[in-house]
Amino acid sequence: DAFPYDSTQHMDSDGDGFGDDLLGNNSDAFPQNSEQWLDSDGDGYGDNAEALNGDAFPTESTQWNDSDGDGYGDNPEGLQPDGCPELNGFSTLDRFGCLDSDFDKYSDPSEDWTISDGADALPNEISQWIDRDGDGYGENNTGVDPDSCPLITGTSTKTWQADQSSATGYSETSMFGCLDSDGDGWADTSDAFPNDSLEWFDGDGDNVGSNSDYDDTKALVSTEQEYCNLAIDDFSNICKGWRDSGYQDYLSRDKGEGEGDLSYTSWLINSEAGILDDDGEDSLGDIIKQVAMIGGLAFIGLAALVVVISFIAKKRKINHMIKRYGVPFAPEESTANDEALEGSAGLSATGGIESDGSWDDEVEEMNFDENQSAEEEESSVVVSAEDIYEQDNSLEDIAGIEVSSSEPSTEDVSAMFEDKEDVDSENKPSNAPPVPADGLPEGWTMDQWEWYGHEWLAKNGDN
Repeated sequence: DAFPYDSTQHMDSDGDGFGDDLLGNNSDAFPQNSEQWLDSDGDGYGDNAEALNGDAFPTESTQWNDSDGDGYGDNPEGLQPDGCPELNGFSTLDRFGCLDSDFDKYSDPSEDWTISDGADALPNEISQWIDRDGDGYGENNTGVDPDSCPLITGTSTKTWQADQSSATGYSETSMFGCLDSDGDGWADTSDAFPNDSLEWFDGDGDNVGSNSDYDDTKALVSTEQEYCNLAIDDFSNICKGWRDSGYQDYLSRDKGEGEGDLSYTSWLINSEAGILDDDGEDSLGDIIKQVAMIGGLAFIGLAALVVVISFIAKKRKINHMIKRYGVPFAPEESTANDEALEGSAGLSATGGIESDGSWDDEVEEMNFDENQSAEEEESSVVVSAEDIYEQDNSLEDIAGIEVSSSEPSTEDVSAMFEDKEDVDSENKPSNAPPVPADGLPEGWTMDQWEWYGHEWLAKNGDN
């Protein structure tokens, strides 16, 4: 006996402490399920909701399962069935348990549940949810922007209403969702010009909108000209211009492209000065345009002249440097030897005199190929080394010195004379190199060529 002290129970098959006998005390409604023993609503699911075969709605026999945990049962035939069993939601007025973005209790529309089915027509406005004409304005009169024409699709936002406190007798008020043919925001029912988006009110009833009517309080005045013709006590320049037939003729003339009109004051001054021609055209303006055009052309010509002069001056400077230095720039200081070897024999080689001016036309160019004059031949006496130095004389006798142990030896002295002969070998070469076919290099003289022509050819021979 599992219950030795309870005569109504004796067996507990699942060992949960509740007897198998349904008629006994503390009977087990689920004798084979140790996690369940009670079923209050008798739907076959135990009251222990978290256990095996637990009932999510232990007191509601038509619901027992809630897959999305939003408090609405999955059984579509039961009480308050979940319209979206796989989606946690809190809508209640059109369907249960679906998404409600604005929390107005109407669910957001979906593919299988549209506005026509009852879904929220304005899912992001908590105060509106019905919009039968689909113009975007809800039908809840206490909500935001209520639709004044709930069955007419419209875009109006305002209208006129009688207001005795207003100067015009009317004041603006809201009117949403009604017909607005010209799209100016004013409902056609109050728009004085329903097909003109620039006009919507006519205070004096002259069929001229207040936006363009010069005086919308007087039916006889709709333009500035009409005002000036009636206001004879107004002597402003504007009204004087309207009353002056000459100025009106000037305004009505045939205008050229881009031509404007002078104000009445400017027209009057120019007219009295005789600047305007017979046709009323502004001759002064033409003169100004001509002067401006001529001035512009003169400026362009002057700028071009300055550029040309600068170019010529620069060219002359370059030519001057080429004549003076052999190059189009002032070279650094250098010796004649360096310049000759570099092929740029210029300032230092000519002693600072321009190359073209180094030789005057009246001075005969020296010819080093000609024989020396007879006078020079007579004055020059050729003496051989044998006459001066006899073979019997020693180097010490010829030099007139005594050689001591501390003085250089005969071999050293001979070496000194050999060095001297090497130095003398730097004298002008005996044979001048051939002159190039196109003449001497620019800035060179024949004298320089005889001295340094070999070096120039060695450097520039390939060219």
